[in-house]
Amino acid sequence: MLDAEIIERNLLALFDGEEWDCARVLLNAVPEHNQFITANILTILSHCKHLSPDLLDATQSAKRSLIQYQRGHQVYHWRLKNGISLPDNAPYLNTLRLMKLDPDADCTAFQALALDDASRIDAIVQDLEFYRLDNARFRLPDFQRNALPDATGAFLVWFPPKARCLNQKIEQLDIVVQAHILWLLQRFKRLDCDGRNETIRFLQSVIERDLILKNPYAVSPYYPFSMVILYALSRAIVWGKIESLWDMRERILTLTRKATCANDLERLCLMSIGKFWNDDDLRQAYPIESFRRMKTGAFYAATNAHPYFEWLSRSRWTRFEFHSKALQWAMLKWLAE
Repeated sequence: MLDAEIIERNLLALFDGEEWDCARVLLNAVPEHNQFITANILTILSHCKHLSPDLLDATQSAKRSLIQYQRGHQVYHWRLKNGISLPDNAPYLNTLRLMKLDPDADCTAFQALALDDASRIDAIVQDLEFYRLDNARFRLPDFQRNALPDATGAFLVWFPPKARCLNQKIEQLDIVVQAHILWLLQRFKRLDCDGRNETIRFLQSVIERDLILKNPYAVSPYYPFSMVILYALSRAIVWGKIESLWDMRERILTLTRKATCANDLERLCLMSIGKFWNDDDLRQAYPIESFRRMKTGAFYAATNAHPYFEWLSRSRWTRFEFHSKALQWAMLKWLAE
């Protein structure tokens, strides 16, 4: 019997005192500290009805750890080392600065959600309003501009230094990141944020055109897995109470039934979508016991979204994928309640 006690035991075994497990996967799996995985787990656990005292203690320790990724109101994907956000256990990439990242909207929004922290929301909103597609300061790479509906005014992914944001600087957008931003704005009652309405219209158009299945990389270069995209959208709409997207329910359920599951993560995503939208067939698609030996899948990826190397970026062998058993156990805990 795979009960709540066993699930919690697995979650605690994968907690190192500060954060839950994450592996950066290319040819092999390399463990690393990762803000975004831990923030996701905290958010999922916050929606669970019952947590043991030990698991509650772990969540408090994890929340304290997340501050190490933040400078001012902006949050980085990896811990700051001498003021620079760099991955663990990547000496060659770090030396060459190939994995150095700017702060990004996804980590900034999701950490605020995980910590339930509105203290810096005004500064975050100012950034969000600046980093939007305007076709003057910013433009999309060809692989997105040619494949997607009009996204003018919608939120972008990264927060590069503003001095570099001149003369149609190439930046990407990602509908999962945008869904998390909308969730943030709804949670902290900042619906007046410029770009919110344009982003909602863009998401509606993407969903209605089935682009999540037809071209997942174009709509979400950082979550290029259709089932994960559908899970993330459903979670943001339902938990984030984004009423303007509730009428996407049937379309999302239809796309979910058409998508295929490649691993345990995607099976958990499918079942979670069923629970979000009260669809019993999807929610009960796989027996809980089948997840006893948890095999991981990629929740998101670090892709090279350069406009001239899109064909390389789409390849499984030219991107880092991020896996976490603990994330999947947290999803299972919520599903099993």
